[in-house]
Amino acid sequence: MQDILKVCCFGLEDALKAVIAYWIWLQQQEKPMEYPSAVLIRALNEQWKPINWRDEWLSLPQLQSQGQRWYESAAKIWGYDLRNQTVANIAYDRGKEYIVFTNSKELLVETAWRWEWERVLNYATT
Repeated sequence: MQDILKVCCFGLEDALKAVIAYWIWLQQQEKPMEYPSAVLIRALNEQWKPINWRDEWLSLPQLQSQGQRWYESAAKIWGYDLRNQTVANIAYDRGKEYIVFTNSKELLVETAWRWEWERVLNYATT
């Protein structure tokens, strides 16, 4: 799978969108996607095109990373202003997601989920 992604540029976005659309259709039919990697490889090889694509699907929680979900939750818990004053970025490095705070501290997203919101806020503001 990784090798295919390295050499495949042409049609990658269409293939990903087509797989997402197919996955959503399967969910509506209450069927699982048995082998997602195989489906993606087939979509890349056959250059699938998305059908009935909707941009709002990219906002589905199931398609968001842990960092994206944490970032949105922080706005709900702390409020947008405090979150925006405290969080500089959600960064990816070597397969890990980090929260980069405006005080230059970093915290693994998985750690932030384990900590209470108050503890994360204290860490981010001191």
